[in-house]
Amino acid sequence: MLGTMFPSPQEILQAIDGIPFFNTISKNRLKFSPLGGLSNYNILVEVTSEIPGTSDTAYPPEKFVLRLPGEDGHLFVNRANEKHNAMIAEELGLNSKILYFSPEGVQLSCYLSTASVLQRHSFSDDLRLNRIAMAFRRLHGSDQLFANDFSPLETLGKYLQQAEEMKIALSSELLDMCQRISRRARELEKYKAPSHCDPVAGNLLDDGTKIYMIDWEYSGNADPMWDLAYLALTEELSPEKQNVLLCNYFDGKIPDRQKYSFLVHFCLSGVISALWGFIRHDLGNSNFNYRHYAQSLVIKSQRQLEEIEAI
Repeated sequence: MLGTMFPSPQEILQAIDGIPFFNTISKNRLKFSPLGGLSNYNILVEVTSEIPGTSDTAYPPEKFVLRLPGEDGHLFVNRANEKHNAMIAEELGLNSKILYFSPEGVQLSCYLSTASVLQRHSFSDDLRLNRIAMAFRRLHGSDQLFANDFSPLETLGKYLQQAEEMKIALSSELLDMCQRISRRARELEKYKAPSHCDPVAGNLLDDGTKIYMIDWEYSGNADPMWDLAYLALTEELSPEKQNVLLCNYFDGKIPDRQKYSFLVHFCLSGVISALWGFIRHDLGNSNFNYRHYAQSLVIKSQRQLEEIEAI
């Protein structure tokens, strides 16, 4: 297992030993650079082309992305499901090309050189929100179902049980919110479509004409409103930008029942993500402040729940 520090070149070389793609490539032609990631290590791998007898390169290096799973990934992710779903997303033109995927979650994919990873400020652009909405429509409209279902309520129950087993002290406020939003979620119309389920900015790339989605660890068949609501929550979309996203997704007019579903899933994703954050904090193994992240989500979710209950 990898620790909290970025892997050393030796650790990376050890990890890629089992990847057939690298069998015929001299290791001294490989250059590694960190690409970030919260729960995994994403590494840019550059393969240089050497000119015989010199230290020069014949042409720009080939670039790939190596994903090494973090220490606690097995607690949250089914790798077989992830691989199946990621391959379907690739067929839909939404994911980068996957070259290798191990049962443990080591993944090698092509580097999207023409696309840029989105940032928090990226969502102020209405044209980009349109491209995001179109990407979600393509995904949710696919007739190829994913290998697994994603049930927010089951996930909520699992995280509550896990927190109890780990003896994590959750506030009475958070536990009460879990009960209240669960009642609302059970009343929603049941509809599931292939969904990313973790569309944070770092998992979205834009080449100016289309959106790519990477990191399909938490993907599954889910209510389409989960993806839109989770994006709005994590990237702090204003009510105006939420409306732009939804209007583009629904091609103009947002159905009332879908808007209500969006609001419920916004709150539900907040409490689930807060629980995930508290669990991650208790596990350690990261320099990221998961506790602060979780506490901020509790506040956001409380505000949204109050608005829902006032409807």
